Amino acid sequence: MNLRFYYFASVFLILGMLMTLMISFVSLFMNIPILSPVSIKSWEVVLLLILTGGAVFELKYFWSKGYDTAFFIILFVSLFNIVPGFLNLIGAQVQLNLPLIFVVGSHLFVSLCLIKGPPKERFWLKTAGKVMLVYVVLLFIRMFVYRLFTNYHEWGFIVNFYMWVDMVALVIPVFFLLNYRSEIKALREEQQGYRLSWHLISLGLIALIVTVTLQLKVDTPNQEEFAERDKLATSVAPDYEAHTFIGKEGQPLPYRLLKPNNYDPEKEYPLVISLHGGGIKTTDNITPVQRTWMARLYGQDTIRRDYPAFVFVPNCPPGWNWGGLPNPAESAADLVFETIEDLEKQWSIDGNRRYVIGQSMGGYGALNFAATRPEKIAAAVSVNGGGRPEIAPNARDVPIWVFHGEEDIRVPVEFSRDFIEALERAGGSPKYTVFPGEGHIFSKPLIDIPELMDWVFAQRKE
Repeated sequence: MNLRFYYFASVFLILGMLMTLMISFVSLFMNIPILSPVSIKSWEVVLLLILTGGAVFELKYFWSKGYDTAFFIILFVSLFNIVPGFLNLIGAQVQLNLPLIFVVGSHLFVSLCLIKGPPKERFWLKTAGKVMLVYVVLLFIRMFVYRLFTNYHEWGFIVNFYMWVDMVALVIPVFFLLNYRSEIKALREEQQGYRLSWHLISLGLIALIVTVTLQLKVDTPNQEEFAERDKLATSVAPDYEAHTFIGKEGQPLPYRLLKPNNYDPEKEYPLVISLHGGGIKTTDNITPVQRTWMARLYGQDTIRRDYPAFVFVPNCPPGWNWGGLPNPAESAADLVFETIEDLEKQWSIDGNRRYVIGQSMGGYGALNFAATRPEKIAAAVSVNGGGRPEIAPNARDVPIWVFHGEEDIRVPVEFSRDFIEALERAGGSPKYTVFPGEGHIFSKPLIDIPELMDWVFAQRKE
């Protein structure tokens, strides 16, 4: 190991930290939804190259120091995380996700190796191991903390806890960087030429990041439109009754329920399942009504009169999703259908007319419900969502209508298109509408499509 190695290793580590910190800071603290790495190719390429370079130097360092166990664990995790990224760049559409228990276990082994393996003079490396151990404990708590809170009003703590657990992970590379710095100081030989290289490489890579960052788009909604939308939703919210269902394993699912006007228990009514997107982090059981277009749509007297139905608006538990997303988060799908089963025992709901409609994360959920429970869904509508093409054939007999903004930078239009194409290859006949010039948040609301509601309510399971 020489100065050149540690300079290069430090550069890649610093740049990886800067890119990760920028995403975390802008997304979490400024509450601005910027593009994720999977959505802009230039950003993804740079990030993958930097992460790969950092991993190569880290692996070489562990191997040369004789930390074999840590080397092989990090090698496996790095391959699992980085290789699919490069395959996706060439259109392979590979999605691999490590189970959370494996993530916890791998970090535990690496942390113990760092604490026990290096000699005493590698203080910062041992400190990295200790901080990683703290992170492991927090991850372990995170796996079970949700089940400790059966009152959804306490979910605000869980949301904040999840965020700070992620922030702890961002601290770990700092100690690896300090370790590289101590290694540099420990080298006796002077290699001045490499210092010049270090500065030139640093400036070049930083310039590259700045150039790519300038291409990032911020998908911000029209604030006047948001204000008008929330005004409507606020007036509608009181009509939605607040409830909390407790699942078989003790998990709470808060939800809002709108009953048909002049409800008649002698009649059977459709059930509209309205799934909100992933941008909702509140736990007030009101915001999902405000931020779900179908729930807001039912604030119109004409809609409630012409399309009488129960409207079910579940509030997804913190850190969970509705299923179908390419991440290892726990799915609330089973909990949702347990709740639906309970609702159908209480109210006169037509089991042949369950319509699931969602946007963004909810759009993923709508397609996931249609593909994993096709016998229970009469129609599915996805707005700026997506789906896993490998399960699309299961939904070939479910009427599906997918909408997507062509300029969506949060969830690229390909995520819907790939699902639709897989569905069509399997013999399905989905409807697919792309809005040119529109992003993740439509400036043209879907309520301007008069045939949509007629199409949805015409569907019925045989």
